[in-house]
Amino acid sequence: TQSTWVRIEDLLRFTHFDASGRAVINDVEIQMAGSDYVFSERGVAIAQVPIWQRVDVEQAVAAGHESRSELDHPVVFDPPSLGVTMLGTSHGFDPCGNTTGAVVWINGRGVVVDPPPHCSVHLRRNHTPAALIDAVILTHCHADHDSGTFQRI
Repeated sequence: TQSTWVRIEDLLRFTHFDASGRAVINDVEIQMAGSDYVFSERGVAIAQVPIWQRVDVEQAVAAGHESRSELDHPVVFDPPSLGVTMLGTSHGFDPCGNTTGAVVWINGRGVVVDPPPHCSVHLRRNHTPAALIDAVILTHCHADHDSGTFQRI
């Protein structure tokens, strides 16, 4: 059988904001309105979200724990011979979620794949000593995949 190539145009549709701050995707219009985006469908406003949102990452990471002391509580971490520790499981546009990243464990040593922003906070949350990390792998360069790299260097 002949293999079929998938083109990016088959997966994504690109658009842009015009000079008036308006973009249209199918029946949805996105309009920049001051410091917000206003989403409308068939002329009816359906959502309004801020263009910029400040997120306290340490607080967001700690929110998954019952108390701040849990983050600081000494726990003995025993790295597996083979395993994966997730550092986040969200997408790059989620202002409150931790973007996807992982530590792959091989013979008790860690390789961070696509370190999320504030990777050190995630490692501390998982009680993982940074000294156990030997390498970093980036699958591609986008801020949600590579911004934790510079914090590791």
